[in-house]
Amino acid sequence: MYAIKIAKNKQMTRKIATTKERIVQFIEHKAISKNKFYAATSIKRGVFDKNNLKQSISDVFLANIIATFPELSLYWLLTGEGEMLVTNQSESIGHSEENNDPKYLKFQLHTLEDKLKDKEDLISSHLTTIKAKQQLIDKLNDQIKSLGGDTQESA
Repeated sequence: MYAIKIAKNKQMTRKIATTKERIVQFIEHKAISKNKFYAATSIKRGVFDKNNLKQSISDVFLANIIATFPELSLYWLLTGEGEMLVTNQSESIGHSEENNDPKYLKFQLHTLEDKLKDKEDLISSHLTTIKAKQQLIDKLNDQIKSLGGDTQESA
């Protein structure tokens, strides 16, 4: 913790996050695992482990991160000020609207494949639920018929 002096000799303390801590915050914001982040950026495993967060990070790693995630604000990453994500194209230094970097595209592809798999699993689960409920409806209709009642057929 660093102490910051403010007016009238009062002191206020606040935690100043390191660049690595901001990277971890970005990883959490993206809702990706550290392992996926390591693979996408070619950074060795363990760099962002809790016991390593106070250590500095190399400019090569920062360059890999920015190349892979052009939406990440370099200014925020280095200073902790401003917005985490780039809000307009002029803030994205050296990046066109479409990033054709193979590592970035590969990461985006894997991310989309993971999301698709999750959606397919959700659909499968819903279909199983629908099938089970339809079987229950059919069973109840059969019971109603056996009691001599009328059933309404659904379209």
